[in-house]
Amino acid sequence: FFFVVVENLTSHISPLQPTFTMSSEGNAVAVPAVDLTELATRITTLAESIKLLKSSSKELPDKDAIATAVNALLDAKRTYAKNNGGVGVDGKAWEEPMTKSQKKKADKAKKAAEAAKAAGGAGDGASGADNKVSDANAAKKAAKKAEAKAKKASIKTGGPAATTTTTPAAKKPTTIMRPTTMTKSKLKPNQISFNPNVTLTNRPVVALTTAILTNSIVDYELVSDHMRSGCALGLPSGNGEVSGDLAMARFIAKKNDEGGVFLGGMGDEEVAMMDQWVDYALSLSKFGLARRALAIQRTLDAILVTGTYVIGHSLTLADVALFASLGFPSSDEAKFEIASILPKGCPTLRWMEMMSHHPAVREATQLAMGVAKNSEEILENGASMDPIVSGMNYLEGASAGCVTTRFPPEPSGYLHVGHAKAVLLNNYYARRYKGRLVVRFDDTNPSKEKDEYQTSIVEDLGKIGVKPDVITFTSDYFETIKQYALWMIENGLAFMDDTPQEQMQKERMDRQASKHREQSPTEALEFFNLMCSGKEEGKVWCLRAKIDMES
Repeated sequence: FFFVVVENLTSHISPLQPTFTMSSEGNAVAVPAVDLTELATRITTLAESIKLLKSSSKELPDKDAIATAVNALLDAKRTYAKNNGGVGVDGKAWEEPMTKSQKKKADKAKKAAEAAKAAGGAGDGASGADNKVSDANAAKKAAKKAEAKAKKASIKTGGPAATTTTTPAAKKPTTIMRPTTMTKSKLKPNQISFNPNVTLTNRPVVALTTAILTNSIVDYELVSDHMRSGCALGLPSGNGEVSGDLAMARFIAKKNDEGGVFLGGMGDEEVAMMDQWVDYALSLSKFGLARRALAIQRTLDAILVTGTYVIGHSLTLADVALFASLGFPSSDEAKFEIASILPKGCPTLRWMEMMSHHPAVREATQLAMGVAKNSEEILENGASMDPIVSGMNYLEGASAGCVTTRFPPEPSGYLHVGHAKAVLLNNYYARRYKGRLVVRFDDTNPSKEKDEYQTSIVEDLGKIGVKPDVITFTSDYFETIKQYALWMIENGLAFMDDTPQEQMQKERMDRQASKHREQSPTEALEFFNLMCSGKEEGKVWCLRAKIDMES
């Protein structure tokens, strides 16, 4: 259809020959042989037909038809311009269309001509300007090569670097880059904020230790921010914040007169030594704990053989930064983990023990871990949570709307006082933190369970003011539990055992491993399927995790 339209339109555009008339002086004068108004209408129609050809959605556009229409359009525009004194249908001077490469060459030639004119070589033409530019570039390259060659020769002979006699170019005036306005912060001046849901190593332990050692801890206020991924310090001016534990520590130390020694001293060399240790500690953060610990031990052992601290004769930022890189092992559990990685009796272990007992380190640990107890989350509407009931403790790191508690009774009897205590505690924390309470009936022993007990438990919970948000049953998740069991077997983390219950209990008390503990995953899987089949011979088997029998 579109091709026919184009053919019909182009059939009216044949080569046009101008007609001539005689002027009053007897000269022949060319007169337009076409109606420009009619030709302008044809041009518009051709342009629309090309758009239709290109936007055809039923089939692929006909490239030949489009090319024919485009050529016809160009001929019509060219004819219009010839018969309109060189002015096109758009009212602008007519220029022959060019391809992309032709346009690029024309632009390049135009720029070269302008550059030659600006350099005073317009009269010599574009060719002369290009030659001058080329000669100047070649001279510069030759000068640079000569200078580099002279420097290399001077370095080899041990003498001073040779310099060329080239006249230095005039220096541009130095522009002073001024910092933009600081990013606004919701922190008040001297507030230290961090997320109480993160581990100790992600809390500002180095900054807190620094503040304690410089006797400035009283100047700072600790606040929790459950939406913050890292830690930050509100600047005293109120114009922004400093993020990152080590950056905060450096700022706190420099701000106080007593921080000079802590940063390594007042000399440039001492500060440089300090900076390299801090940078080293920061570079280890991308590795796992074991690799970090071994790297620090191999680096520090040679220094700590005859010294107590990493730098000088007192505690500095280098010690605290490296201690933090070890995971800030101030607790017995953390120290035991590091000790299991490092060689026994190495100087780094002695240094770690000394650091863990330092009063500033212990106080910083208490402050970092206790932030949730002195500053709780503010809800979106600006209202805080209900005050904690006397005798109850805060849930460390708990966030409103993110707390789920569970009460798992077995429906094999009625509730007693012990059950009531457990469910009331779980219900209290679920309500205070705007969370939910899940009652999960542990219906894994059908021989003892009855619907009567299940109904009685729900009724009794209502009598003591407990209304669960969700009621589930362990049996609802049997397939999920089975998949986890199979995963443990396949990964060698569990085995099947048919040891009688009394003997199994005795072996456990004696810390004696079962005779089936080292069975292969294939054997364990065979007995597991037998147990799940419900056959009589499968009832004697049970799944056991490969726990540490010495624990």
